[in-house]
Amino acid sequence: MIQINLPRATTDVSVWDVFERYARSAAKTGNPFENQEDAYNQEDAYDEATDSATPLMIALCAGIVLAQKRAASGKAAEDELKQIEINWSDAQKTRNVDKLRDILADDWVGLGWDGEISDKAKALADLKSPSNSLDNIEIGPMKVRIFGNTAVVTGSDTEKSREYGKDSSGKYIWTDVFVKQKGMWRAVASQSAKVPE
Repeated sequence: MIQINLPRATTDVSVWDVFERYARSAAKTGNPFENQEDAYNQEDAYDEATDSATPLMIALCAGIVLAQKRAASGKAAEDELKQIEINWSDAQKTRNVDKLRDILADDWVGLGWDGEISDKAKALADLKSPSNSLDNIEIGPMKVRIFGNTAVVTGSDTEKSREYGKDSSGKYIWTDVFVKQKGMWRAVASQSAKVPE
């Protein structure tokens, strides 16, 4: 007689139980089912095992697919927010008021590196002012954290710039908070700090 040892599932009747019985019967008699009633019992056992495993497999597969979709969706949102930050810098560099207007929410509030508080109207007016300029900027690594319809982006940049006619060049660290409004990410709050040289 051939001895077959297979790993057991945790259910009372598993596919492995059916397979093991089938294999033993085939090795002993050459016929896996000694009679029709035994065949019927084997089929019932197999059905019980697969019926109990099927919902678990469906739930497991659904969980994997959902996790993959969330990861892909999170990555897409992360990339989108990073691009918005790049667009923001481009808008400042090229004095593109319309682009900056689209990025900032109407109730946006910014706390500048010098302690000055700005709203959207002031930010747009400052962008137009000839005493302010962003001549060059290199954006460093950014970190994006998403909490539903809210996102926090932290990063740094090194820039050559002027504010109110004075040199403001240097390295900055900053945090921008975005909220998804009508399907679009809008900045609602910002804070920056200048890194001491």
